[in-house]
Amino acid sequence: MQKRLASLKVVNRGEAFQATLQLSGKRYRRQFPTEIEALHWGRQGQLSLAAGDEPDKSAGAASRSGQFRPADLDELVEYLVEHRWRGTKGEKAALINARHIVRIIGPATPLENVTSHVVNLAISRLRDEGYPEVTINKKVSPLRVAIKYAHEQGWIDRIPTMPFFKGGEGRLRYFTAAEEQAMLKWCVQKGHNELWDYIAFSLDTGMRQGEVLTIKNRNLSDGRITVWGAQTSTDNGTKAGNTRTIPLTERALEVCQRRALDNPGFLFPHNKDEIGRMWNKMRTALGFMDDPEFVPHAMRHTFCSRLVMAKVNLAVVQRLAGHLRIETTCRYVHLDDEALVSAIATLQTPAGR
Repeated sequence: MQKRLASLKVVNRGEAFQATLQLSGKRYRRQFPTEIEALHWGRQGQLSLAAGDEPDKSAGAASRSGQFRPADLDELVEYLVEHRWRGTKGEKAALINARHIVRIIGPATPLENVTSHVVNLAISRLRDEGYPEVTINKKVSPLRVAIKYAHEQGWIDRIPTMPFFKGGEGRLRYFTAAEEQAMLKWCVQKGHNELWDYIAFSLDTGMRQGEVLTIKNRNLSDGRITVWGAQTSTDNGTKAGNTRTIPLTERALEVCQRRALDNPGFLFPHNKDEIGRMWNKMRTALGFMDDPEFVPHAMRHTFCSRLVMAKVNLAVVQRLAGHLRIETTCRYVHLDDEALVSAIATLQTPAGR
């Protein structure tokens, strides 16, 4: 029979943090100068009690910074959150990116198990989620800082290699009309109606995967979909945190109205893993498994690319895509070489002169 785990509570007491363990009427308390040290003692105490032993009672053993050692990757990152990033200009980005990479690798991963291979697997997962290389750099950066700090403190023997991708135009893979038809045809043949709706809606709106998977019927009004900026930690919102409204194509509107009938909550009640499994089945069947850029995020590139190649004003494309900076939108300009020819042609006219 599995033993019950002791309850753990950490509260602030003036300039210290008090950790309390309670199990079967017995209570154990200790105070520490930082919250992370209190949590560390508490987690170790839970394991000790579960094994039939008592938690560490030595005076000040865990509170002396020289003897503190994070038990796992999660504790290491939270230690850096408290002692390095808290109150800095880049605090918010560091917290988001650090905790994201920790979730992928695994919060309970021992520090010595964070090898180069593990980091490469995490990077592959980020690619599968549709992140471009410039964003992957930002996700890995706080992990690089944390592991380097752990090495400086003597908590690990060596620093694993972590690749850094050179900045550039990033991944701009977009789907051709023939590829779109092949994807939708496969969905029909295999009865994957959910994936058909997801693909058609994403191609016609250019919304990020996190945005598509969190929209509700209330986001739809007068043939338009409104994507709200992130308000809480449980609402993905938009990547840039802003709000935008996208007029819907007839196809996208039909998808929304039909799905609203069966889905009173989220219009697409799936998580990224479920979408990923369906997507990979289709990708394998269509022969694109060797194409690392054949990912859902490429549908957003397709949306932007088609608008640019249709000579839509870049400021309009920026608003529809929800790009915070026009430089992001300008990445797609090179796809429309004909627009460059047309621009020079205007100089040939009297008005141009």
